[in-house]
Amino acid sequence: MVKISGNQDLYAISQKAIKSKRPRVNQLLEKAFEKPVTLIVAGPGCGKTYATYTYLQDSDVQAIWIGLSETDNITSRFWETLCNSFSHLNKELSERIFGYGFPGNEELFRRFAESIWDVLKPRCKYVFVFDDIHLISDRSIKAFFIRCATYTVENLTSVFISREEVISPFLLDKYHIENVVIDESDLRFTKNEIIDYLSDLQVKTTMVLADELMTVTEGLAYLVNMAGKLLLKNHGEPQFVINALKTNITRLISLQFFDDLPDNLKKFAIKLPLIGHLSVSLLAELEDGIENMKELMRHSSLIYYDSYMCVYHLHHLLIDFLLEKQEHISEKEKAEVYEKGAAWCLDNGFDLEAISYLDKLGKYEDIIDLVLDMRLDIDYYIANYLINIIEQMPSDAFERYSNLKVIYARVLLSLGRITETIAIMQKYIAEEEAKPLTRESRNLLVGLYNNLGFANIAISAETRDYTFGKYFKKAAEYFDSENAEQIVTYSAVILPYACAIGYHAEDDSDLYIEAIETGAPNIYYTMRGFLAGALDLTKAEILLYKGEVAAAEKFAVTAAHKAKEHGQSDIEFRAYFFLIRVNLGLGKYVKLKEVLYQMEELTKRSTAANRFVLYEIFSSWFYLAIGQSEGAASWVKSDYLTGEAPSYVTGLEDLAKIKYYLNEKKYSVLQGFLSGLSPRTGLRRYMLGLVGLTAIEAACLSEMKERDEALAKLKEAYDYAYEGKYVFPFIELGNTMRTLAGNAIKSGKTGIPDEWLEMVRSRANTYAKRVAHVRSQYNEENNPEGGAALTTKEHAILQDLAQGLSRTEIAAGHGISVNTVKVVLQIIYDKLGAEHSIDAVKIALSRGLIQP
Repeated sequence: MVKISGNQDLYAISQKAIKSKRPRVNQLLEKAFEKPVTLIVAGPGCGKTYATYTYLQDSDVQAIWIGLSETDNITSRFWETLCNSFSHLNKELSERIFGYGFPGNEELFRRFAESIWDVLKPRCKYVFVFDDIHLISDRSIKAFFIRCATYTVENLTSVFISREEVISPFLLDKYHIENVVIDESDLRFTKNEIIDYLSDLQVKTTMVLADELMTVTEGLAYLVNMAGKLLLKNHGEPQFVINALKTNITRLISLQFFDDLPDNLKKFAIKLPLIGHLSVSLLAELEDGIENMKELMRHSSLIYYDSYMCVYHLHHLLIDFLLEKQEHISEKEKAEVYEKGAAWCLDNGFDLEAISYLDKLGKYEDIIDLVLDMRLDIDYYIANYLINIIEQMPSDAFERYSNLKVIYARVLLSLGRITETIAIMQKYIAEEEAKPLTRESRNLLVGLYNNLGFANIAISAETRDYTFGKYFKKAAEYFDSENAEQIVTYSAVILPYACAIGYHAEDDSDLYIEAIETGAPNIYYTMRGFLAGALDLTKAEILLYKGEVAAAEKFAVTAAHKAKEHGQSDIEFRAYFFLIRVNLGLGKYVKLKEVLYQMEELTKRSTAANRFVLYEIFSSWFYLAIGQSEGAASWVKSDYLTGEAPSYVTGLEDLAKIKYYLNEKKYSVLQGFLSGLSPRTGLRRYMLGLVGLTAIEAACLSEMKERDEALAKLKEAYDYAYEGKYVFPFIELGNTMRTLAGNAIKSGKTGIPDEWLEMVRSRANTYAKRVAHVRSQYNEENNPEGGAALTTKEHAILQDLAQGLSRTEIAAGHGISVNTVKVVLQIIYDKLGAEHSIDAVKIALSRGLIQP
């Protein structure tokens, strides 16, 4: 047997040999990675993962490696895996995309993809590797892979490694996506490569032996590698090796890896499949974990270390083999592994995996404690996973663990099973109230009543039952501050509108505010600051939509202050959004800058998963409102339409998208976008959303010169606004609404009072001028060279205007109509941030755009 000196081991030598002596495969990969998509499809043991991994380690590209397992079929677990892969490249980017949640539709995927490139910028070559995608059966995750494959940008290659065809090259061809398929025949060793490999191992090789090995292994990388190991162990006995290779694969693993291990290493190896994430830091928690793993690597090429993720990987063949050996370790030993795994996952933020370990241990109380620490609106996919665990717990679990009843309600609410939640909570409350009161039952009743209140808020837009405040009041009656359990300070998650009322024959806003006035103080009391600022936020929203801007500003400032004091980031973000809209309408640029700064600071202070996406939505809305689309997030500016998906910011993204389409004058696209919004979810579900969207539809039709349809839609919006009571959504449309209201007055047939139309026309005109003033100040400060460039035609008309020519004279001089001159002048005003012709000339002169 050849003696290996120094710190080299069998594993390192054999793997180095495979890498160094396979230039053919490396060249194949190099060419493949020049294309947007590479599909590597081959059976087990072909070396597809290792060939890719070793090539990337020695290349100049930036690689993000997403290694998958069967546990990643839970969508939230997959998203956790993917985001963690990005953390090694850019931690803030990882947190940002994790906050987006799993992109379950085209629109959300576009946001995810474009946000990545906003941060990374394709300055160098990037390769995203999805390894073992054949293990994924979840349809939504498979759809994610397809979207990755069909989303192409410069300097990016997406690599998909699998045992079977998951992504069809014919599909990629249909989308005109250049791709390369590397299959089993490309990865198999040639006879010459086997000779080179054995020679590098310092194994004496004859042509006869090479021929026999080629016949037995058929060039399969795993078997070639194993042959090398066996020849090193049994030097001088090639026939023994050949015979061994002819037996079944299980026996080969035993012979090459398992049989010669000491008992302690055998037990350690058998435990490895019980661990879902073989991180270096987790293995360090096991007795001699790192040393044992390194020793195992000396004996098997089926284990490799991933330096990108700092984790070890076992080949599936080895996992299958070790799972068959589970009877050799006791239940106590298994439990010890699960304990270590659960503790590590809890410390490192792998909540779903921790729950899996705890479930195996039967530690339901720990699961309950973990879920109690989660945000109130549990991620939809995690809730789907939890519901199965809860419903399979022992029949007496709900009696042994009283908080399980509260958790059950939260999980059902997160799944949208509201009616079921209400019925179950009422049943549990009746049972508890029939018993003698104890400290435990008082705490339980607080949780049950609070959940009953939240469920009734969620359904109140349809039921018009605004008595939910009584449930929070009842919770406060049971609350004993001195003997209460430790309450986690949750951050509230606000619906698309703070005033979550639906549209009905009568305006329910006063009833809703009255209910919030009853409920909010009690929620704040029993949940230690939860929903702080919510009442002020609701009042600010109603006043803003009614057009009472100054009063709305005061309540929004108060809401932001209270929310900041108690860590309610959703409320604070929403208050800043209202302040953006208020100060934009007042033309207060200095205040707007301060609000934007406060929002950016909030992303640094907050730990909420959705902080980045909320910042992107609200800041993008501002930049688009002043015509500075370059400041908006890339995903906002895509033309992909939204779809149905569970998301705690559903509806808010739509506000930013709508602003983008309006800013870019993409009215036909916007019309399609609006028609695709569901009446059951998002913005249309709420009265304020219905008013705003209908007014925007009217504006769209007006800009598309469909005058009669625009006037009819304006009347519809006016009616939804309770005869124009909620006027701000109309005013915010600026010049478009000014024109539309003027046309409505001229027609005299809309059924809308002229006084109201004149008021809206005037205020929309003033709003447009103030926005133009903000735009001008922004341009002066950020682009002193003059902002957007004027066309030759615009420059000539502006020069004529500066020389005192009338619109009629300008029209005659250029051979165009007076109306065309008016349109061009309005474009010039928008580009310069001017309010009128005198202002435009003044700004143009100051910037040297025209001559005096």
